[in-house]
Amino acid sequence: MGNHRKYETHKPDGEVGSPAVIESFVRWVERYGNGGPYEVLRSFVERAHSPEAAFDDLFRAPKVRRFGRTAKFDLLCMMGNLGMLSVVPDHPHLQGATGPRAGALLLTAGKKEGRLTAEIIEIVRDLQLALDVPAECMEDALCNWQKKKVGFLFADMLKLRSDRAVLNWKRGRFAELAEHANRPDPRLLLSYRLPRIVF
Repeated sequence: MGNHRKYETHKPDGEVGSPAVIESFVRWVERYGNGGPYEVLRSFVERAHSPEAAFDDLFRAPKVRRFGRTAKFDLLCMMGNLGMLSVVPDHPHLQGATGPRAGALLLTAGKKEGRLTAEIIEIVRDLQLALDVPAECMEDALCNWQKKKVGFLFADMLKLRSDRAVLNWKRGRFAELAEHANRPDPRLLLSYRLPRIVF
């Protein structure tokens, strides 16, 4: 099992065991068409008016058992990046997230706990557009920022506070940060170790 699947089970009679998950996926495929899994996924793309809309339609489709927000987001991003499906996320889909949600709160409010408001989601979208990076990079960066040795480093470095003067992002560009932020290169925000990896 992968890092996000630490608590899965292969028990054949379990409600969330591998057989139950596979059966749930088969039923999902049958619900949306008579073809195989790829044909069903592709049918969403063909009906959508854009790759972003196709991603959203698949992401919001009734879920397969044990196939939640992270699994859907990562799988669709991977299939899009590999050219298997014409799907592209236009934002990090923070609703229902855990690590990325905590990272967004840490970045905007200076702490990992709290309510994920529409304003915070909009700030993250604006920052993604300003940095001109894919949504999956923004999602991954947020997840890494909230980790103890990383997230607090960046929060402290930027001295971010949850007031409008500091959180003054505008769509399409990265506005001036607070006077004491030392004006770091915004691209360094996407480095999840010490500023060494820059996109």
